[in-house]
Amino acid sequence: MPLANVTSQIQQLLDPNFGNARASGFLPDYIRGLPARLQKEDIDYLAIKGALTIPDTTLRNELLKSYIHYVHTYMPLLDLEEFLQTIVQNDGIHRISLLLFQAVMFAGVAFIDMKHLQAAGYQTRKAARKVFFQRARLLYDFDYEVDRISLVQSLLLMTYWYETPDDQKDTWHWMGVSLSLAHTIGLHRDPGNSRMDVRRQRMWKRIWWSTYTRDRLIALGMRRPMRVKDDDCDVPMLSLEDFEFHPFSPEIVAMVGNSEILQNVSHQRELALMFIEKAKLCLCVSHVLSAQYSVLSHKFGGTMETTMMLVPKKSTAETFEVRSCDQELEDWLANLPIETQYAASNGSKLSEADEVLHSHRALLKMVYLTTSSALHRPQVLPAIPYPSTDAELQDISRNKVRFAAVEITAIAQDLHCLDLTRYYPTTGVTVLLPAVIIHLLDIKSTDPSIRMTSLQRFYQCMRILQRLREIYASADFATSFLEAAIRKAGIQLTVSPQDVSRPRTSTTTDLEKPTRHTLTPPPDSLAQRIPDLTYPQNAPAPRSSDLFASTPPHSDGSENGSTNNLNPVKDAFAMPSEMSLTELMDLANDAEVTQNDFDALINFDDPANNDFFEEQNAEKFDFGDNVNMMFDSEPKAVDFTLENVELKTSE
Repeated sequence: MPLANVTSQIQQLLDPNFGNARASGFLPDYIRGLPARLQKEDIDYLAIKGALTIPDTTLRNELLKSYIHYVHTYMPLLDLEEFLQTIVQNDGIHRISLLLFQAVMFAGVAFIDMKHLQAAGYQTRKAARKVFFQRARLLYDFDYEVDRISLVQSLLLMTYWYETPDDQKDTWHWMGVSLSLAHTIGLHRDPGNSRMDVRRQRMWKRIWWSTYTRDRLIALGMRRPMRVKDDDCDVPMLSLEDFEFHPFSPEIVAMVGNSEILQNVSHQRELALMFIEKAKLCLCVSHVLSAQYSVLSHKFGGTMETTMMLVPKKSTAETFEVRSCDQELEDWLANLPIETQYAASNGSKLSEADEVLHSHRALLKMVYLTTSSALHRPQVLPAIPYPSTDAELQDISRNKVRFAAVEITAIAQDLHCLDLTRYYPTTGVTVLLPAVIIHLLDIKSTDPSIRMTSLQRFYQCMRILQRLREIYASADFATSFLEAAIRKAGIQLTVSPQDVSRPRTSTTTDLEKPTRHTLTPPPDSLAQRIPDLTYPQNAPAPRSSDLFASTPPHSDGSENGSTNNLNPVKDAFAMPSEMSLTELMDLANDAEVTQNDFDALINFDDPANNDFFEEQNAEKFDFGDNVNMMFDSEPKAVDFTLENVELKTSE
């Protein structure tokens, strides 16, 4: 009897459900079969809808590699070696959940090289993400999986999906389902008190802290209430002992394309340290959101959309709370292991492994800066302080808000020059949006050098957000709100009639100290008037019309995950010339913009806002001596109506 037949008969004895799917020939041997309770019509439907479709080997392996480098290191919820070994063996004895497999494939789509998706027939990354997400969602809806650990793992990966702000089953929904299941099996309790073997205890701890960090970053980015209550869980903080460090088998390494991360124990240790530090930082995020924000409804009584969100507290937080959170953040930064500390690159090309490490260090630093900004922005935006506001604290907060915006932009610029912004998770939009808003407010400065530098930084952030629109719907909402706010506020940008040509390839230093540029005749569009420090010289800069291509508002008939909202024709977004404040606030809510940030932009021309731009605070930043060369004696006011602009926000 052939060996394959013997294996199949043994498998049938071990698992009565095995033959259900195998007979249909849908699934490879490393995937667990469909449960017997599924009727034939259900299986046929799942097959027609693609839920049982496994990517071809080349695409599958590339998705696995992307997952290992940019998802697992950010959320280490799998026993990665066991997962990959099951796939490479493909023996029909060791098998994995189809739901979990499809969720892993979906998560990897955001970071895979586009050429692989195009070869598989997908015209855009958003279209591919939608298809792969629907596969996982269908399996969940049909109750394919009963193992609750596999469900929690899968649902956490599904939180990376976000289509429209009005979608009932959005990121926050999947986070809630995942957390509910986690509580039913005690994931929030110390596994050291259980009878599980040590390897399983370690995995449970990693899954819990993946749950915790995801919950906190969703709250920070989407302005939704935190679901995990710190008092309800007692899982100890992770340590390096909770991770496995060793070279993976040659078969696994070959399957995913010779990943250095899988072979280098030192790299594995560094990435584990970064996740541990992120978990510690998310404890700080919890304290910041509790101190400065409360849950309120912007449309109480509404039933067709999310109405409950985190908003800055009406009365200022106690000074000691803000100072305590600030000190906690500073202590976190001071105690950061050197292996996890971000340092700007020198502009030279990085190896694949170094790209992974550099990207994760940069993102960790940006999350820290965003948390600091979230702590201090309510102290200074809007600029009129509450009567009880500590003047010294307000000065500190003003400086830290601006410092965070400048640093986030510098880091993002560094990654973009290395072509690494394509590896941003959804958190990339979360960290960029507050920085963009601060740069817009700084454009009001009376110092022309600050105005020009802020304008430059604004465009750098906007170009990066535009790049992220290829991947995430949240970047659409961020850019759309910004455009509408700029128009509503009547913000004007001041540049000289003569502008600068493209400078040399930039570094982080270039961002802080612009070099002297050659004056050229004014180009046709405002986007071209700003020094383009964003794209490396080996990559073409986007056309102005691409950078500010409008996205129409979402409707029931649009898929924001499809190709329909990418670079449409000019004027596709018919922004009303007189948008009401209510309509603009709706856009702000879609973009997860806080009330204080919204007020600061809308009251852009209020003289009281001048306090935010006090000269003594601006002088703390060195913008360089040559920036004034960009202006003539009588700068020309350019109305920032951005006729080709398209601006929407975060996941």
